Amino acid sequence: MLSAKLARGIRRKVSGLFVRPSSENSEGSPDARPDAGLRARTRPSLAQTLPEDVVCEIYYALAAIDPPRYSGPLHALDRELQYVESEGWDTDIHPLWTGPRAVPWNLDQTTLLRRSLYSPSGSLGWISLTHVSRLYRTVGLDLALLWGGVVHVFPAALDTIMMRARGAPLSFDFGALQGSLSAQESVYLQLAMDNITHVGSLTTGWSSRRPPMPSARWLDIISATPLPRLQFLHIDGANDLGLRHAPNPSNHNGSGRFLDAPMLSSLTMKSTQFLPFRTPFLRSLVLGQNEGGVPSAILLRALQTTPLLEELEISYSLADATHDPEQTPVHLSHLISARFYDSLEDIANLWRQIRAPLTCSLVVHLVHSSIFMLGEEPNRNGDLLISALLERLLDPSINAFSFTYSRGGCAIALAVGRPGSLDQPTNRTGVIMRYDNVVRHFYSIPRLISAFVAELALENITYFHASPSPSRSLLGRADADFGVEDIHAIVSRFTSLTSISLSWIMRRYQSFLESLGTVETSDGQLPIALPNTPTLIFISVDEEDKLISIDLEEGGLRASIEHRYRDLAKVLSERADAGYRFSRLVLRGVKQGESELRDADQHGLATVRALVDVVEDARSVSLK
Repeated sequence: MLSAKLARGIRRKVSGLFVRPSSENSEGSPDARPDAGLRARTRPSLAQTLPEDVVCEIYYALAAIDPPRYSGPLHALDRELQYVESEGWDTDIHPLWTGPRAVPWNLDQTTLLRRSLYSPSGSLGWISLTHVSRLYRTVGLDLALLWGGVVHVFPAALDTIMMRARGAPLSFDFGALQGSLSAQESVYLQLAMDNITHVGSLTTGWSSRRPPMPSARWLDIISATPLPRLQFLHIDGANDLGLRHAPNPSNHNGSGRFLDAPMLSSLTMKSTQFLPFRTPFLRSLVLGQNEGGVPSAILLRALQTTPLLEELEISYSLADATHDPEQTPVHLSHLISARFYDSLEDIANLWRQIRAPLTCSLVVHLVHSSIFMLGEEPNRNGDLLISALLERLLDPSINAFSFTYSRGGCAIALAVGRPGSLDQPTNRTGVIMRYDNVVRHFYSIPRLISAFVAELALENITYFHASPSPSRSLLGRADADFGVEDIHAIVSRFTSLTSISLSWIMRRYQSFLESLGTVETSDGQLPIALPNTPTLIFISVDEEDKLISIDLEEGGLRASIEHRYRDLAKVLSERADAGYRFSRLVLRGVKQGESELRDADQHGLATVRALVDVVEDARSVSLK
């Protein structure tokens, strides 16, 4: 947030827009006509001559520079959900682009934060702005668009606000209402229903603190008539009330009711029945946990009406995995971000019918209805996913590849980085799944990675990152087990790498690290992998609270530091003996500053320093 002094300075700079022009002779000149000052005072300011939506954005921008402090009920903050980091992932030890942090989850939250009644940086800051000076207040009182956006914020002034709105699009946020459904809130519900064709923004929701109006009822209302002014719609149903008697959407053939909102730019439908839509200006679409699921044919038919779509997010909402060869592909040439959270079959069936730019960031999060059990016959259909992603795998601009495993989850990422740049590569395609789904669909981790690597233009891959694999005791099924030689076969194919990055986590199977040293098989010793790669980047985090208890060595953090350097020194020594030492070793992550742990780290560092040409210690020091 900007300092108060700087914010005041910016407001003063903008104030000139709100000053009415006056003649140099209107005051203080004996020759000035008596009515000159009156004309100057009645003449509109420059701000008042601009289009109203432009002036509104000026108010919103100024409010964002110096927002009001949060003073709403604490429970309202629950609406500002954050899914940037997935709980349980060792996010500090993996580069940002490699795992679930690469693309924010719940794309609609950014918009909700602005429109939430109690958001500390929300658009309601303009109300405080009108109290700064008479200049801002005079113009602000006359902006119908601003008043239409706060129609149900001040119950005591409902009539006055409706009068000032003068037919401007109205905004209703029922997701932030508190307490039981009072008579006043019922008035707003009725007001929204009576003026549905004038609504510009509608957010429904439910809370354990009050019974909501069923989402199915809202769907009846918004599908009954065209909505020419609606720009933002967020329908969040309640399973108990909104869906108990709702028909299963899979029974709909798409020819019945639908949402007709030609100006709609953002649409979210969660925990409710899917409503087909015709929205030619839609930019953002979020579907989540839609009851009964949405058949791909109906969803694709709706997407045909959204040629300008930029953001697409679908979670637990797909109904079938039936591939229709007659289905016409949907071209989404403006798509910037797409994220799917569903079964492999459903995601593959939908995505293969979508034509999006290769620059679109795609994240596929595979889920299954049940945990993989011993004795269950796996469904080895990973080729369906590879087929659906084939165009992206063949993209010649991809030059970064990663595999990460963390606490039960595996992630593969394909990214684009600029050679020599210190910036993180830009994630283009990410696939995330639980380890049991790796076994279910791909047999094992090496077969999962190999399925992707087989289609890549490996000569273009210059950057590779990997984390340790699950501990050998957690690999489970015999056919899911693998050895260092399996990883060696994969790593050796990346012959154009300028650097390889590896994370080290206690008590994990360091298969990728071991694959860089001497690998013995029943047929003899394998050639050293990556003989021409000059740089090894080694990432570790020496903070106990970032590690689950079963990962701790018997000797605590000191023993883990010593173990890590033994693992690293062994591989570096084997490469040096074979004549393939790394030119450069870069250490990243977090190290301890406490004396005993620092001594252990310095001792290990001295050992590995003798095994490479240059060591660059880029780790930060823990303050804990």
